Amino acid sequence: MTTVEAKPSPMRPVRLVATLDRAVFFDQNTDAGDATLEFEWRPHSKRDEFRIQYNEPGTPWSCGWHQDKTHEKLGPSHFQVDHEAWPAPHRESASFTDSNPMAILETCLTELRDRVPSLPDSVRPSP
Repeated sequence: MTTVEAKPSPMRPVRLVATLDRAVFFDQNTDAGDATLEFEWRPHSKRDEFRIQYNEPGTPWSCGWHQDKTHEKLGPSHFQVDHEAWPAPHRESASFTDSNPMAILETCLTELRDRVPSLPDSVRPSP
């Protein structure tokens, strides 16, 4: 990471934005530029809501994990890929073995390293 910004405050952040050096994050030998990773967490008594979103500036797509009430048919959490050329985002169910925010973030970071090199082609909708 090259920078991290916490909002509304460093003491009780609701949203963190990190700038990632893609060459370091993906263990590449060439300069790949930067990407951003947004991490939002909203605690609730029954089920926390969160959004972990990855974006490479200058690309027409982004991806991330969301846990909210918008797509309950997929379960409590889903992985989503948005592309400006697609009529609708790709969404698939996601699950986590540990509900701790740090464990979820660690799982997502590991999965990002595996998935991003083939995205968005690996989830391209059928024409």
